[in-house]
Amino acid sequence: MKELSTFVLENGALSVIISPVGAELQSVVCDGVERMWSGDPAVWGRRAPLLFPLIGRLRDGWYANGGRRVDAPMHGFCRDRLFAAEQESGARVRFETISDEQTRAVYPSRVPRSSSRRPWRTRATFPCRSSWAATKRTRRA
Repeated sequence: MKELSTFVLENGALSVIISPVGAELQSVVCDGVERMWSGDPAVWGRRAPLLFPLIGRLRDGWYANGGRRVDAPMHGFCRDRLFAAEQESGARVRFETISDEQTRAVYPSRVPRSSSRRPWRTRATFPCRSSWAATKRTRRA
């Protein structure tokens, strides 16, 4: 299996790594210190999953939509979905996924006719900004 590339965003204060799978943050480093959970698989292998369209588990794993049973996985489908990614700059990347047969099986959405029947889109844009350097507190003696 081919290894997927991650995206690295940097500015003067932060370095951020994001995976295109689930548009998930993998690392946030500030002042040389990792600020995120390591994703240790022995405890919990994820870091910051994108939970859509559900957060949590549905009772019995399904819901009714217009009289139809819809089976839905815990936390929805975005966290495991490969997003299209576009690096806009060294400090900005945009991830996008659109509705398709797989997503509609879990999240059947009705698109208004006025929208020319375009599929819905989920976007996650990560601008790398930080005001930490200006707001650090020093310990008083």
